[in-house]
Amino acid sequence: MGPAHAQEPEPPASDEAPPTSQPVEQSCPEGWLRDVAEGVLRPEDAPELAARLAAVGVDACARPLFQMAMDGLTGRTPEGVAAVAVAWADPRLMPLLYRAYGAGMFQPHERSNDLALPMADAIATLSPEGADLLAPVATGDIGGQWLDLAVQRFQVEWGPNIEAGELRPPTFTNELRDAALERLRACLRDPSQVPPDTFDPLGLLEGPGAELSVGTRCTTLAVVDIWGAAGDVQWRDYVEGLLRRYTPMGDFMDLAAGLERQWNQGRGQWRDGGPPPRHHWSPVDANRSQGDESENAVRTSARGAEAGPFSTGSPHALVGVLALVLLLVGLSARKAGTPPQLRARMLKAAAVGFGLVLLLAIEGALWMAGIPPGDEGRPTGRLSISVDPPPGRPDILLDLSGKAVPMPPPEGRVRLGIAGASSVAGMNLAHRDSMASHLERQLRADLPCVDVLNFGQPGLSLRDVRGMAVAAMDGFQMDGMILYSGHNEVGAAREHGDYRGLRSRLSWLEVALVRTHLAGLVRQLRGPREPLGVQDDGSEQENSQSMDLHHASFEAAVNARYERDLIDLARAFRRRNMPLVLTMPSFNHHGLRLQAVSVEAGSGVEEDGTTLPNRLRQLLLDGDGREAVVQAAVLRDQVPRHGAPYLLLALAHELEGSVEEAEAAIWEAARRNQIGSALTPGIAAVVWQVAEQFGLPVADAHAALHEASPGHLPGFDLFLDFVHLNPRGSEVVAAEMRRTLVTSGLVEEWSSRCAP
Repeated sequence: MGPAHAQEPEPPASDEAPPTSQPVEQSCPEGWLRDVAEGVLRPEDAPELAARLAAVGVDACARPLFQMAMDGLTGRTPEGVAAVAVAWADPRLMPLLYRAYGAGMFQPHERSNDLALPMADAIATLSPEGADLLAPVATGDIGGQWLDLAVQRFQVEWGPNIEAGELRPPTFTNELRDAALERLRACLRDPSQVPPDTFDPLGLLEGPGAELSVGTRCTTLAVVDIWGAAGDVQWRDYVEGLLRRYTPMGDFMDLAAGLERQWNQGRGQWRDGGPPPRHHWSPVDANRSQGDESENAVRTSARGAEAGPFSTGSPHALVGVLALVLLLVGLSARKAGTPPQLRARMLKAAAVGFGLVLLLAIEGALWMAGIPPGDEGRPTGRLSISVDPPPGRPDILLDLSGKAVPMPPPEGRVRLGIAGASSVAGMNLAHRDSMASHLERQLRADLPCVDVLNFGQPGLSLRDVRGMAVAAMDGFQMDGMILYSGHNEVGAAREHGDYRGLRSRLSWLEVALVRTHLAGLVRQLRGPREPLGVQDDGSEQENSQSMDLHHASFEAAVNARYERDLIDLARAFRRRNMPLVLTMPSFNHHGLRLQAVSVEAGSGVEEDGTTLPNRLRQLLLDGDGREAVVQAAVLRDQVPRHGAPYLLLALAHELEGSVEEAEAAIWEAARRNQIGSALTPGIAAVVWQVAEQFGLPVADAHAALHEASPGHLPGFDLFLDFVHLNPRGSEVVAAEMRRTLVTSGLVEEWSSRCAP
């Protein structure tokens, strides 16, 4: 059962606790608890803290520590609690560890692994070697606790429907609980019947967390089966579809995952000389390269020169030339013989020129005063990043993962950040599996003094990521930033308003004005503002259109918006003379969030009563790739604007071994996937274009993920769902970022700071 978005249920009360060997005379010191709760505790500090807590008494400190972990005060809290538990090495903690693991797995949000996985590791460490980690679930009270957690999870999610009278679930009585417990134990004895892990459909994950997840999935299955059979027909119909609601979005996920299992994807190796050249993986109409600049040239251009008020890319130069021309026209009006009417017009032109000169003077004065231009994109109210220290700790700041860093930065350290949205945040991953964590571990071999901070916040488009990156660069005193962004642009453009309106057609003028220092002054005086409010101009909004069909003008508007924001970000870093590394992102080539082609969309019913898309599904599952290619082409011609035929065509080509043709088809599917949370060819092209324009290094994660998926396009072997990376995919992307930092010369430059 995978995480879903809902209110977090309170864990049930438990009578199991470390037995008290003597009366508790002391409470756990609040200062030590605060260090754990705020994520300030580093794993290497755990043994020392555990010794202090043990001196006070395990009985006094264990319960509040584990309660803090389950309360989720910060994402880093469970790591500290698990580290303390391992350092204690007290078997009386096992019930609390199992309870906390179950609470994490049944938390209905994407950060549940932050709690579950550290607890699973602690359980494995404190268990005898080779022990069955699920045995306490089957034989002890742990199974009952997990059942209660699952029931509370469902009750919270169904709450609005129950209150509205739309859903009337039967009471989960003690008799049903006993039956569900027996069903759970039967599932544990024969786990072949357990549903697959929602975010690991290929079964590639290993370790204690993956082993224990069999128990939580058996728990979910037991609750759904027993509870579902206790109600009326309407209730049973509802429950029968319940498990399907916890599969990744899109109508083709099950088909793609089934094909990948047939292909044994994720377990193979490249043969015959390894992967093809990297240009093979460039998306259509984005086949650009960084050129053959030397490492030193890339390093220099990654920083650029500090930009003044009349730098390239700003409107000031054009305005200055226009002002000069108008002033010259005014001076020529003083010549004898000039007709009065013409002289009056020329003097008006001169007055306009004088006004433009005055505006340029104001621009220069604002630049000298340090007022940034309007394209700085300062954080808005929707961002959770803070450059203020937590209460009581003026010496630290926390990144968006809760990682504590000292302020001001100590000498001899290099501080690097990764900015982006949910992929950077590590959606449905533990912090240790995020890009930032992987990159920090990998870079330590070349750069022992590096700290990599996580500035990822789910749901953000580049317009907000830009502001967050600039604020983090200044507030955390960073030495460099890596950008991994581009998946939320389509959705953000829909929220922003109608791309066919007058404002969209005059966007070039808006961009020119926003890039002035006068606009920056207005931004500062106005204060934070929500940038993505839907316009109310009486026009039809994009949400009313089919999001599986291609709209060329909408695609152009999305690309233009992304290009403007990326250029503004590059300009902001160039003004600071700070390095910015772009990343060419990627996506699950088998998991686009596309809906099936309906009969109304143009796919009719065949003579045998089936539809062509369903027949295509069966051809793919039967392994008939050649016929599937033919039929997918027929479906594509029937509904050329729909993305699903291109996805099916890509799978058919891949089944035939034609990976290059499959790559071209999947990019056409991505172009038509205008539901949001997807990468399009135009956005990919913009990354290379802006990198070339500003001389920025690019970490080609798209190519690296292809190379890590031998013989196939990257799918569920590297992604959790349509776009979010799994632990292996995150590691691959981090390795590509490290390679780029090394080849660009930045690592060599920074290494001089590390103590020998």
